[in-house]
Amino acid sequence: MKSSLLAGLAITAVAALTSCSSVKSIPVENLSGEWSIKKINGDKVKVSDETVEPYLAFDVVNSRFFGHAGCNSIMGSFATGEDNEIEFTSTGVTMMMCPDIATEDALLKALASVKQYNINDNGDLELSSASDRTLVSLTKRPDTLSPLALDGEWQVTSLGELDLTEDADNSYTITFNSEDDTFAMTTDCNTVSGKYAGSFVDINFSGLRTTRMACPSMEIERTVSELLPTITSFSELGDDNAFAFYDAHGQLVMMINRTTE
Repeated sequence: MKSSLLAGLAITAVAALTSCSSVKSIPVENLSGEWSIKKINGDKVKVSDETVEPYLAFDVVNSRFFGHAGCNSIMGSFATGEDNEIEFTSTGVTMMMCPDIATEDALLKALASVKQYNINDNGDLELSSASDRTLVSLTKRPDTLSPLALDGEWQVTSLGELDLTEDADNSYTITFNSEDDTFAMTTDCNTVSGKYAGSFVDINFSGLRTTRMACPSMEIERTVSELLPTITSFSELGDDNAFAFYDAHGQLVMMINRTTE
């Protein structure tokens, strides 16, 4: 009887240890996109007509996050490790004055303590402390950005350190065609074209080819060929009529404005 009891306890202990060690690994790619913040420290987030729904957006290619904290915009970096480890770093916010920043304060404090992430069976994202206490609960929402927003013709206003608006004699444009995921960009006298792909705020340019006209100056053409392949992400500049493109280090590579018809 005693030996049977001990054997039963041993089996139970082994099962418990196995259960604790078998953490379901969630690929970091599953974080990509925008998530509405529904609860902070278990308290429901209240949204009024005067406030913006708080959300976080994850750019997993560049390990950056951004969003809105209810009063101010929020942005920063994040790092992930084994067993769904995550840590938010270099967190910053804009400095708007708001009548109620309780939600923002609670969110910033919670993010500073986040150590793990999990996506539950309902598809909701849970950000937890080292002691496995859920600090922030989020639900996936439709992404407001994707490379589809780039479809059409754009004026290229800057490229690397070059301000192209100062060149009154030339007009530099880039055209995106979402039907076949191709682009074409005018340079000094040639056209650089190729393919583009991505999702949410991630984007890359590949298969670049150039027409072969002889030109007095080929500075813009060389710069385009060098810089476009370094682009990894993009963002809106205030509205959907202007966008900026960045490399893997977050450095600005190109800015474009929607051309007027």
